[in-house]
Amino acid sequence: MFQKSARTLAFGSHYYNTSTSYNQSQNYTQQNNMSSTQYLFFFLLFALFATTVALKLKAPEETRGVLLLDAVTFPKMVPSKSHYLVVQITNKHTVGDYGTDSIRADYMSFAQFAQTQGEADDIVFAQIIVNGAENQRLAKRIGVKDGFRFPTLFIFPAGSSEGIQYPENKPYHPHDLARFLSQHTNFYYHIPGTSKTFDQLSKNFIQANSESERATVLSKAREELNKITDAGEKDDMKYYVEIMEQVTSTGDEFIYSEIDRLTKIVDNKQLAKEKRNGYKAQISVLKQFAVSKEAAIATAAAVTAAAAKESPITATISESGEASA
Repeated sequence: MFQKSARTLAFGSHYYNTSTSYNQSQNYTQQNNMSSTQYLFFFLLFALFATTVALKLKAPEETRGVLLLDAVTFPKMVPSKSHYLVVQITNKHTVGDYGTDSIRADYMSFAQFAQTQGEADDIVFAQIIVNGAENQRLAKRIGVKDGFRFPTLFIFPAGSSEGIQYPENKPYHPHDLARFLSQHTNFYYHIPGTSKTFDQLSKNFIQANSESERATVLSKAREELNKITDAGEKDDMKYYVEIMEQVTSTGDEFIYSEIDRLTKIVDNKQLAKEKRNGYKAQISVLKQFAVSKEAAIATAAAVTAAAAKESPITATISESGEASA
């Protein structure tokens, strides 16, 4: 009896000990699983932190869709046989100032907008940060003045080492930038009140080498106008022909005087919204002619400068259409 009880107790003790060992093993496994989960959580938290820091470090100088060039990489991009290069040059010391940051933000936004909403397949958008002696020499060689404060924008046409500068007195408005690009590259973006076909005709007209060439373009514009069947579109495109006719009779100055006149009308706060929009559309058309004229002057100045000097220089143009090297 005693022996049986002892065996039962022994068996019971053995059973109890086995159960205890199993429970301890389960607790150890759970602890290990919790440790693995904690490790994974902290790893993901660290990865998120590192990514955030990396993005913050990248923000001032790198932007999606805009290449960051320097004195080593820029010569590899210019000249290019197949691509146009649009590059903004920024003084590192002025980064953080409201003016500089606003211009940079406008350019970055436009670069992304142009590549997603416009026709910009053969255009490369880039930037150069002047943060040392080598980039300073590069900026000077391109055409930037020593000690410049605000970012400066240039276009390098395909096959050319000569940059054409965006007018310093013009805002970085998307429509102004779009017009500037369209005159020196194959870029196109539809601006309300304008037409790709008639924009090209206005460019051909204003850049013609003689009055007879302008007459030919004007005749072509009239033909294109007669092809339009939609009454509203025809009425809008008729304004291109009217400008060509006015320029033929009074001269190119009509473009600028008419822009000034209509701008004053638009600035009148009492003007009805519908009329204001109509005048704005006419101003957009007039500016297509104005930018074409400025582009012709800038290109001619760049060619002259290239022939006069061995090192690349940049032609600059003012809003009035005057050029200087």
